[in-house]
Amino acid sequence: MKDLTLKDMSFDQLVVQDEQLSSLRQQYQLESPDKRRTAAEFEYESGLASDLFNSAIAGMDNCAELTFSGRRGPCLGAVLALAIDPKFAPGLLTVGATEYQLGRTEQAMKLLLKLVETQDDDFVEIIEKAADFLIDEKDYTSAKCLYESATQQHPKVGIFLNGLAYCFGKLDKAGEAVYYSRKAVELEPKNPLFWNDLGYALMERGFYKDAEEILLTAIGLSEEDYELAKNNLNDLRQRMRLNEDKRNSSGK
Repeated sequence: MKDLTLKDMSFDQLVVQDEQLSSLRQQYQLESPDKRRTAAEFEYESGLASDLFNSAIAGMDNCAELTFSGRRGPCLGAVLALAIDPKFAPGLLTVGATEYQLGRTEQAMKLLLKLVETQDDDFVEIIEKAADFLIDEKDYTSAKCLYESATQQHPKVGIFLNGLAYCFGKLDKAGEAVYYSRKAVELEPKNPLFWNDLGYALMERGFYKDAEEILLTAIGLSEEDYELAKNNLNDLRQRMRLNEDKRNSSGK
């Protein structure tokens, strides 16, 4: 019988149809969550899958073609880990990214959305990595869905609200971008990045005076070498001058 791989079918199908994966899933269902986690970590690390994105993106062809008959590699470790523990966050991220690169967006999002339920201490980091992956793919709709789910599960995490605002901005929904940027600032009023992003969102809506005040606040809160808010303020003031020139030239 031909060895099955992720190129043949989605992970959900693979874990049922591949004998080794199916056996692992059934075996570890009877074990404690701690034992599942330990076994999943072992398979993940021994498969050299600690580099979440290089394994899923740069090595995509090799990753998807690995089989379960003795060969080892980054994605194989993640697949084995996820068969053992369906909640293992690094496995969800790596296999989800692989599914996405193979064109199975629905299956990918099913795995990536499970990340918002993780109880790991580094849940913010791993959800951000998943969102960054989708944003790098310019799939702002899917990234928005991930951030929406994350903000529902973790409403007090400002970076998720800020990420959601960013996605709305990329989707040309400036009003929603301003709304969620404000909520992020309310949660972390000393975060210059959130103030900067709120200022940019206001600038995109044409609220130049409000944007100027917000960007000045961002600059005041930031380190000297933080250039983003300064650059946005320069851009804003250039827009303001252009608007003023247009009004003057039209006699208004």
